[in-house]
Parts: sequence; structure tokens; C-alpha cells
Amino acid sequence: MYVVMAGQDSWDDRSEDGVEAAQEEIDAALQEPVTTLTTRWGDPGVIDP
Repeated sequence: MYVVMAGQDSWDDRSEDGVEAAQEEIDAALQEPVTTLTTRWGDPGVIDP
């Protein structure tokens, strides 16, 4: 999901302010699934180093 949202084709405004705003929007959109998955299965970790 993150790759699709952050892909080059998704960016209309490539200014620093536009990129930062888009990054904040992506991070906010992904926070709910991260919280849900972390609550269910715990913090992420390395499975096979």
C-alpha cells in the first residue's frame, strides 16, 4: 500500500512542501492499520535474521 501511495505517478506537486504534506497524509492514513496490527500481534521484529 505504501509503495502505491508514494509511487512517482502519484505526485503532482514535487516541491518540498508538497512532498512533506503528502508524506504526512500517507503516514496518517497508515497509522490506523499499524495500530490495529500492532495491538493484535505485537511490535514488529526480525523473523529470520
